[in-house]
Amino acid sequence: MTILQAARKTLERTAAIIIELKDEPKLPGWPPASAVSEDLYDKGFILSLRIGDNGLFLRPKYIEV
Repeated sequence: MTILQAARKTLERTAAIIIELKDEPKLPGWPPASAVSEDLYDKGFILSLRIGDNGLFLRPKYIEV
């Protein structure tokens, strides 16, 4: 079970997430940035900003067009 699966109810009430994204994880078993991004996309978030190893994911209604 991933952390994101365990936090399902919390994520349903969340507008924004700042999370560490590693393209090449340093520890065995840790997911790469692409897997984390895909998981959050499936939960209704969009990657709004990425700076280095940090990503800001927002719900679409909070993104200014």
